[in-house]
Amino acid sequence: RSSTAPLLSREALASLEETRQRLAEEAVKEVETAEEAGVMEALGLLFDLFDNSTLDPDAPIIGPLISEVLIETPLGPMKLAAMSMESLSVAPGGKVNISGGPDTGFQLEVGQHNLAQIISCPEMLGVSCIEGPVVMNILTMNENASANLRKDNVLADERVRRLAEGEGASTLQSKPASINFWTRKGSKIPVSGLYPPMLMVLEVDRPGATCAYWDEKVAKWSEDGVATVATVAPAVPA
Repeated sequence: RSSTAPLLSREALASLEETRQRLAEEAVKEVETAEEAGVMEALGLLFDLFDNSTLDPDAPIIGPLISEVLIETPLGPMKLAAMSMESLSVAPGGKVNISGGPDTGFQLEVGQHNLAQIISCPEMLGVSCIEGPVVMNILTMNENASANLRKDNVLADERVRRLAEGEGASTLQSKPASINFWTRKGSKIPVSGLYPPMLMVLEVDRPGATCAYWDEKVAKWSEDGVATVATVAPAVPA
C-alpha cells in the first residue's frame, strides 16, 4: 500500500517563504553588526601598521604600502586591509591581491581605478571626497552564519520541493564573503557600479557554479552586474 503526500498549498508556501526572508534579513543584520564591530576593534592596529610602513628609497620596490590584519569574529574570519591611492601606485600594475585568510579560498584584486571610484564624490566624477587611506574588509562566513543565506527561495529546500510544484532556486556552492569599504574613522563607504569591476577568486563546491551577490531588497542571490570567469584558482596566500 502506498500513498502520495499532498502538495503544499500556495498559502503554506507563502508562509514558508516569508519566514525564509525574515531569517535572511536577520542574518544580513548580524553580518553588518559583526563587520562594524570588527572594524572598530582593528582600526587602531591597522593604521599603526599602515602609518609606520616605509619603503627604503634606495631599495627596489617589491610591494605596496598595504597593511593587513586578520581577526576572528563570531561569524568567521575577517581580513582587513588599509590602502591608499599612493600605496597602490607602487604596486605592480597598480593593483594588489588580498586574500580572505587561510582556508577561506577567497581572494580579491583591488586596483587604483577601483579605489579612485570608491573615494570619489558621486556628483563630481574624479574628485576625491575621502582623504587619506581607506579600509577594506573581507568577512568569510562560517556555516552557522551563512545557514539562512544558502538558499534564496523556499523551493530550493529539497524537503519543501518534494511537496510542492515549481522550479528550484539558487543554492550556495562556496563560502560566502561580505566585502565593504570604510573611512579611517570607521564610517562605511557606499560602493556600487565599479567599472572596470574588481576581480574575485573563490573556491566552489561544484563546477559550473556562477558568481552572484546577495540582493537585500528581494532577499535573493543576483547575477546582475556580475560576470563569471571559469578558471583554475591559484594558491591563495594567508
